[in-house]
Amino acid sequence: MSRSPRRAVPRLSLLLAVLLVCAGGGAHADAGWFESGDTQLRLDLQVLNDAGVLVLPASQWPLPRAAVQYALENAKENFATNAAVSAALERVRARAVVAAHSQLTSVGDIRAGQPGLWRDFDTLAR
Repeated sequence: MSRSPRRAVPRLSLLLAVLLVCAGGGAHADAGWFESGDTQLRLDLQVLNDAGVLVLPASQWPLPRAAVQYALENAKENFATNAAVSAALERVRARAVVAAHSQLTSVGDIRAGQPGLWRDFDTLAR
């Protein structure tokens, strides 16, 4: 008894779909987190916390975007009395808007034989 060509077509398209999904290993759906290597955002959030504009635990990274959005919705804007705090608040708001609209990101890096000389929050320990 031979196989029908009609049954082979759905199996072939299913196999092709699985292979296409697996081939896109560099792209992943956004999980809703601000990455730990984002130094500018970390510093802006620390300035806003110190000024009392936001109440947000900025010491735990990666930081959920929903927590930042909630803190921005409950921000005490009247505590932003100088230009540096106001600028930090605007940068964080802009990052939250951009992050809310991003759905697909791509991650990749190239490393040589020498470890990086610059260390930040995202750098692996020696």
